Amino acid sequence: MTRDIQCLNGRCDRMVDVRLDALPQDQPWSRVGLRLVCSACGARRICAYRPELA
Repeated sequence: MTRDIQCLNGRCDRMVDVRLDALPQDQPWSRVGLRLVCSACGARRICAYRPELA
């Protein structure tokens, strides 16, 4: 399963697909999501996500 993750920084709006198995499995998504950093603009704690079932 992957998730669409979007930077919510008003100047960026980058969107990427992230494989969930590449993220820490021992922590809830709510905690992991808060630690993500946008690689395009460097903003922190600015992600929105939705599941992609493929």
